[in-house]
Amino acid sequence: MSKDIQIPDYLKDMMENTSAPKTDDMMSGGMSVPRISLKGGKFRFKSEGEEVEVVKDNLDCVIVGMMPTHGTAKTYYEGVYDSNSSDPPNCSSSDGISPDSWVSNPVSQTCATCPNNKFGSAISIGGKKSKACRDSKRLYIVKAKDMKESERPPYWLLNVTVSSLKPLNNYSTDLKKAGITTPSVVISRLGFDDDADYPKLTFELLGILNKDMVKTSLKIAEEKEWDNFSSTTPALPSGGNKQALPSVEVIEPEAEKPSKVSSEEVDNILESWD
Repeated sequence: MSKDIQIPDYLKDMMENTSAPKTDDMMSGGMSVPRISLKGGKFRFKSEGEEVEVVKDNLDCVIVGMMPTHGTAKTYYEGVYDSNSSDPPNCSSSDGISPDSWVSNPVSQTCATCPNNKFGSAISIGGKKSKACRDSKRLYIVKAKDMKESERPPYWLLNVTVSSLKPLNNYSTDLKKAGITTPSVVISRLGFDDDADYPKLTFELLGILNKDMVKTSLKIAEEKEWDNFSSTTPALPSGGNKQALPSVEVIEPEAEKPSKVSSEEVDNILESWD
């Protein structure tokens, strides 16, 4: 549809003050938050599927939101890794409690009862128990430099995958010890652990925002715009390719013998879907 329409003033007022269905509500999973990929050990800013900026070193930012508030999000892929595939995961949960609304064929009605969310549902290449469903924490961040230049800075989605959850937990502990009850009032420096064989994030406190910046960051944090579509559009952990992650052997609960389904480079699978 491509047609110029002149909207009369009376219609503008009537549309603004009605509870009738909104045009935006017609979208079914088409919206997406600009996100940050960790591919190649760099922070790659992507909007509408296009890479718009690459940060090679540290990323100084303000964490204005996270999902879920407690626990972790869940993402499950089945089958063999295909580098050319851009398919979404088979199942995903933004709150770590139940599958997202966009999932057409959930493995289980709740994450707590899902066989893929249990330790032992997968075995790593090193022979250790693992989970077929991967945990992550979704952070919504604003670049520190944007806090200085804009009264309404844009936010970006960064998925902290399982390899970086422990550093994130440690950072949370450090902030609490310093008397900081929300990360939305400080500048956090994100980097990469050079000693890790796979993309592993580091977190460091740089300093406290000034009063005006705190007002801006808290406003974004309290409004939580991302809640409007967090469960209707897949938001996937950002992977990397410093080295292929270990493959796992997924154990089907119905069978005594494990069915080998490779999920090597699983973060790269997630990274490829936009």
